[in-house]
Amino acid sequence: MAAKSILNELYQRLRTAAPVYKTTADEQCDGFVCWLTLPAVESEWEALSADRAFQGSGTSKKEAEHAAAHAAVEWLTAEKVLRPNAPSASHSSRGTAAAAAAAAASGPSPTV
Repeated sequence: MAAKSILNELYQRLRTAAPVYKTTADEQCDGFVCWLTLPAVESEWEALSADRAFQGSGTSKKEAEHAAAHAAVEWLTAEKVLRPNAPSASHSSRGTAAAAAAAAASGPSPTV
């Protein structure tokens, strides 16, 4: 499952505001940069008690958003909000370390 879908599903299940993506052109690298904010949520997970920000970049807006979402999913997995699951189809992006990790990572699924 794609990282953006995982985040959207998690926040829908928590019945709260959706993650916010802000993507802009990055003239320095001839691509795009995305800043993703995960809103704070009252839940059983302390990791979600404050807004969290993540950044991703890519050659398209979609790639930049996916890279930022992937960084958030990796963090949520490390914080045990999400758990690793069986490998799923990954969406590769070009040009970022986060994108390289996205292509090699297995897809997590929410534990909520």
